[in-house]
Amino acid sequence: MDEFGPGDFRCLTDIMRRLRAPGGCPWDAEQTLETLRRYILEEAHELVEAIEGGDPRDIMEECGDVLLQVVFVSQIASERSMFGIEDVCQAICRKLVKRHPHVFGGVTVRDADEVSRNWETIKAGERRGRDADSSAMAGIPRGLPALLRALRMSERAAKKGFDWKRGDIASVRSKALEELDELRVEIDRLDAGASREELGDMLFALANLARHLGIDPESALQEANAKFSSRFREMESMARDSGIEMESMSLRELEEMWQIAKKKSGKITARRVIEMSEVAERIVGVLESDVRPIIESHGGGIEFLGFDETNGVLKVQLTGLCTGCPGAAATIRNMVEGVVQRRVPEVKEVVRA
Repeated sequence: MDEFGPGDFRCLTDIMRRLRAPGGCPWDAEQTLETLRRYILEEAHELVEAIEGGDPRDIMEECGDVLLQVVFVSQIASERSMFGIEDVCQAICRKLVKRHPHVFGGVTVRDADEVSRNWETIKAGERRGRDADSSAMAGIPRGLPALLRALRMSERAAKKGFDWKRGDIASVRSKALEELDELRVEIDRLDAGASREELGDMLFALANLARHLGIDPESALQEANAKFSSRFREMESMARDSGIEMESMSLRELEEMWQIAKKKSGKITARRVIEMSEVAERIVGVLESDVRPIIESHGGGIEFLGFDETNGVLKVQLTGLCTGCPGAAATIRNMVEGVVQRRVPEVKEVVRA
């Protein structure tokens, strides 16, 4: 490391130039913008996985791997006289300043929602200036996972006013149930094409419902995938320990094994249906209409995780709050508890996951 300095950003760019230069690394030298696409996707997913794992060392390492891809792309572009890493830094600095007029200009905003709307308005203006597609749907990558893309599209539509009223969970839920009923009709008709279409509509409606509940549908599905994988592995382990091939077992036997696996994972009552209690529905409505705007104005987010009606315990997850600000999370938690208890007296305590 001594040859390249203390290991700062300049050190990283110097190393990349050396790797690509004559006498450097043959593998790095033969990479192109096209060949890097798969590595960019892989490193981004690995960073997300590290964040989900919660190990700071892993997160730091994966941040470095993602940063390397940006430097790699910029070095190749520089060699082609397209742009360099300095141009990348300047462009993002200009963009951040331009899209935050409430910080670097004289614009006044009420809350995070208005910031988001202003951001999209500025982006649309930039696209018009380039004679690019100025639709609200423009700029949402087609390569995004389908649930995440559905979420982004519904967010954009909501910013244009095409949305249910904030906190009106019942209407959004009814739409999802309506799409489910339409899917049932097509399934009964044995119409595969129409069933495919209605299934897509139902998934889109569920993504919308997730947005109104403050839940990231992509993350929720990833968690469900992980849960299924863990339980199925437990079933495989039980079958191996018993000297039995799973393929030879009846469906009833497999279902019994599944129930045992669920209990071992500590999730005896894992099934959650789209319907929720009247109290829980009122809580979600208050969180969306009264609490979320305040938390988002502090750069954070909130997710409803559940309500224990027996003990009156509301469980929420707070994200994005300033971890370096002493007492910030506790202050926000107290605010949430105060607002919700005033509006929904059934809530006795708010627990932060």
